[in-house]
Amino acid sequence: MTKLSKLRYVFAVVLAFGLIVMARQVTYANTYVMVTGNVVNVRSQPEINDYNRITTVNQGERIRVVGEYGDFFRGDIPGIGYAYIAREWVRFYQANGTVTAPAVWIFDLPDTLYGEPISVAVEGDRFTVVSYYGNWYGIIYEGGLAYIGRPHIDVPSLIDVPPARSSSAINSYVQDDVIQRAMSLLGRPYRWGGNGPYSFDCSGFVIYVLRPFGVTLPRRSRDMVSSGVHVNRSDVQPGDLLFFATMGGGTVSHVGMYIGGGQLIHSSSSRSGGVIISNFHSDYYVRTFVTARRVL
Repeated sequence: MTKLSKLRYVFAVVLAFGLIVMARQVTYANTYVMVTGNVVNVRSQPEINDYNRITTVNQGERIRVVGEYGDFFRGDIPGIGYAYIAREWVRFYQANGTVTAPAVWIFDLPDTLYGEPISVAVEGDRFTVVSYYGNWYGIIYEGGLAYIGRPHIDVPSLIDVPPARSSSAINSYVQDDVIQRAMSLLGRPYRWGGNGPYSFDCSGFVIYVLRPFGVTLPRRSRDMVSSGVHVNRSDVQPGDLLFFATMGGGTVSHVGMYIGGGQLIHSSSSRSGGVIISNFHSDYYVRTFVTARRVL
């Protein structure tokens, strides 16, 4: 067995016995694809039928990828928002990188997003680099997206590999990551004073969801309502906090998070509660609504 093979074997054993790798939605950060078909359909759902076509995009158009669903990418389509496009009609921007460290972990997400190691690369391994996010490169690994530390891989040409962009663009994918994190907690039970990860009260839930994104909030919803900036009810965006006076009297007693489509996710103390999704436009939440605050 060569020295290189022995090194791979040792790391494989460590991974097999020392890690529990959790399956999760891939976070694509600033990863882009280019449309290769002449005129390609954009769809509201990741399937092909006669009813879900929204519009078309032309060859050469750039689309930021935010998720992968079977044979489709979910992308931020210019002028449309989040929608789906078949993977066969797009390609990643590409650059080649070579590992320069003797051995380096490959992660499913950057460590700033609580990534987990999934494999190991050794010196001389080559990867297609498709993006970078802070101190990490996004690479194609076993057909999907993974991450490797930028100091450990040499990329001589970064042509067409998009860097981190302006704060407004960053906020766009951060919002999507926040909502994905919140949705992953659906069904967790309500417990007064619960801070997670297995049970939550309303304020504990939003604090737990937002903490990895550098957002610090007061513990009680009535104190939390002074955080961030005011947003009109008609202007709320995914990730905005929604405050309600569920006890009457106009005093804030409940908080949830807007997830788009007229819905909020929150930890409810109702009989059918826990972390659930509710209709923001229902009579109850219209009647008890106090304000919305933007903290991202």
